[in-house]
Amino acid sequence: MKKKLIILTAISFSILGFSQVGINTTNPQGTLNIDGAKDNPSTGAPTAAQQLNDFTVTNTGNVGVGKTVPTEKIDVVGNVQFSGALKPNGNAGTSGQVLTSQGNASSPTWVTTSVTPVVATVKSGEAMNFTNNSAQILKFDTTEQDTWGGVNISDDEIKINQDGDFLVQVQFGFPGGSINNNGIVLYLYKGTTLIQTMQAPAGVANNTLCNLVGIHHFLANDIITVQGKESNGDAVGVTKAWNPAFFRFSIAKL
Repeated sequence: MKKKLIILTAISFSILGFSQVGINTTNPQGTLNIDGAKDNPSTGAPTAAQQLNDFTVTNTGNVGVGKTVPTEKIDVVGNVQFSGALKPNGNAGTSGQVLTSQGNASSPTWVTTSVTPVVATVKSGEAMNFTNNSAQILKFDTTEQDTWGGVNISDDEIKINQDGDFLVQVQFGFPGGSINNNGIVLYLYKGTTLIQTMQAPAGVANNTLCNLVGIHHFLANDIITVQGKESNGDAVGVTKAWNPAFFRFSIAKL
């Protein structure tokens, strides 16, 4: 009797030390394996389709949902739905922030993005001196909006504060009869590099409108300016004062 108890005790400790628990399966794939649809094979590994209804916990503490060999602490095959906050490192972020990856070494972080446009406007009564066939920097007179502090009224330029793609629009026009049949050309510069041009010939009854629109990739600290010149009508070198009906220069990060 004593020998039987010793043998049973040894078997019990062996089972406790090395056992796997299977629910709805006789062939558990981990320390704990629940086969929801009872469709796993009696031997060997279940197929990917059979694993979709499985819940598995490995001896390393990894949890698989829809997967019997999870490689992460929680490894899910399928959609994940939750009603609470997402809190990397216990931080739920604030309204409007976006979750940004930090690579494999760190958890993602919440980042505030800037997508509001910077707008500079020159009043219609602001005189600008133009020399035929010679471009001049267009003047800023009034700042409509400047969300990142990039508008420089004194130097008539906008300084970019972050890398990214930007929508740029320049509108420049004159009322009828104000420019004596002269056309205008607009130039968009990044530093000293010309990146876009738009030309508008003299229109009917001397109405001239030039609208430059483009998407450009800028880097932080890039300096953006707009230049313009008279394109026809006067002799080369003749200078005159133009009073634009409107001039609007806007940059918006996409």
